[in-house]
Formats: sequence, structure tokens, C-alpha cells
Amino acid sequence: VLASPAASHVADAAAATAAGVAVLVEKPPAPDAAGAAALVALDPAPSVGFNRRFDPAVRALRDRVPADGAVHLDLVIHYRRASWGAAAVRDEVLVDLGPHLVDWARWLTGGEIDAVLSAELAPDRASVELALPRGTARLQAAADRLHREVIDVRDAAGRSVARHAVGGPVAAVTGRLAGGPHPLVTSLAAQLDAFARTVTGEPDPDLGTAADGHATMVVLDAARTAAATGRPVPLPDPPRS
Repeated sequence: VLASPAASHVADAAAATAAGVAVLVEKPPAPDAAGAAALVALDPAPSVGFNRRFDPAVRALRDRVPADGAVHLDLVIHYRRASWGAAAVRDEVLVDLGPHLVDWARWLTGGEIDAVLSAELAPDRASVELALPRGTARLQAAADRLHREVIDVRDAAGRSVARHAVGGPVAAVTGRLAGGPHPLVTSLAAQLDAFARTVTGEPDPDLGTAADGHATMVVLDAARTAAATGRPVPLPDPPRS
């Protein structure tokens, strides 16, 4: 499991792959889409750690997302950097939390992203609007705020058809009083189980792939361009496998 800084991921993954070691690269898979493409080119390509797929409540919500018809997604993640205790990294929030939000948009709807419609970026804040094949998604990320995660899926009439929300002030107080493991332990452990099964010949369909990582970083690169130019950025069609 590579949890080194993103700038080291390609070299570290290449060395491990050359040694015959199965690799799970934590998000972000690389600093940008070019680096993520280099991971895709490894043989075998590594898995990528999108652990928010393995939150039991999020997995249950995915089953409630309509299979057809227009949808709009509001996706939010806030967290305090100190709660996770990264040893050597203080990434901008787009790189830190953006991969989870973009992956949610793809994984929950089962489709690719058509365009980045708009983006407002700061080191500790990011707001990105995406065009999906059958709707839109609004992504909001913030660092150094109380932990909060929200997924709200609405239909063409604006009705909420699936919602997941955790965190906030009350949860922060009760969590501190109750103690116990970090809230990400459950999803990280489930992801490691999925990786172990995949390595031993039982592929888990929800385990993130290098192609997923590349698709995510393409969107984040486009968000930077949209923020700099103030214009929508269409995305290329993903390569055919």
C-alpha cells in the first residue's frame, strides 16, 4: 500500500511492480493526469484507493440512485487535516478531497464526466460544477473545518431520492466523548479486504482501478483550467479498454 506523497507514487509503484508486488496506490494516484496515465501503463496496473466507496451507508445509497433519467448530485466533504495526521503532506484541498468527490460522481452514477462547467479554487476550499451524461454534480470540499460528508441525489423534478449525511457539530461532540476508532477505519479496512481478495484471484468490482484514478485526475486538471479561465472545459472521451 503506497501512502507516500503523490509526487512519489509513479516511481514507487513502478519499483514495486517490477519486483512482482501487487500495489494499492492511495489517492491522489498522482499529482496530475499525466502521472496517473503512467500508472495505467504499468503491467499489471495498480489498484487505487478510493476508500469512500466502502462506507456501508454510501454503498447502500448507490443502490437507490435511479438507473435512468436526469439526476443532480450535491457532494460535500469537509474535514480537519489534524484529525488524519499526515506526516509529510499538506496538499491543496482539490488534490486532497477532490479525488473522493469526483470518484463519487462517477461511481454513483456509473458514467463518465462530460465537462467541468465551473470551478472556484483556493488552497483550503474548492467548489466545482460538473456536467454528467444525464445531469450535473456540484462538488464542495473544505479543509480545517468540522468533519462533514453529504451525498444528496435529486431527480429531474428536484426531489431528493437518495441522501447520506454524517458529521457536523453534534457528531463532533459525541464522537469526542465516546472515543473509539477514527471514522475512516471501517471503509479503509473494507478496502484492504477488497484488495486482498483481488490479489488472490477474486476481483472486487468496487475496488478502484488505475483507469479510475486517471479519469479522476483528468477532471481535476480540467477544474484547474476552468478556474483559471472562467470557462467550461469539455473532457475527452475515456480510452476504450
